[in-house]
Amino acid sequence: MADATVKAIDDMDGKQRAVLILRDVLGWSARETAAALGSTVAAANSALQRARSSLERARGNLAEIRLVPTAANRQPALAAYARDPGAGVYRAYGVMVFAFERGEIAGIVGVADAALFGRFGLPTVVEE
Repeated sequence: MADATVKAIDDMDGKQRAVLILRDVLGWSARETAAALGSTVAAANSALQRARSSLERARGNLAEIRLVPTAANRQPALAAYARDPGAGVYRAYGVMVFAFERGEIAGIVGVADAALFGRFGLPTVVEE
């Protein structure tokens, strides 16, 4: 299930991926998100709806992954944990780092490597 989630996020266009993370993970408002992406609030909300729909189709359930805000190289980042239903925990999966240029998201780099979590001072297992 975690692979389907990662693939769904990876397959999104950059704007949908950025809006999803800024709104649902980092908790930015629609106005802040639109300003950061140089778009309107309506366009940002539309992109968020499409992104959420893509995730729902791919995963069937948003509870399969947990994203934790962190930072890497003074840039905002997210640590991703995939649910291990048999064990009742979330296991470290990978890290996504955001690159900004002139106040806008210029790129997102993802590395699927649980060994990185120690460098961020994050646990490799999180209880449900």
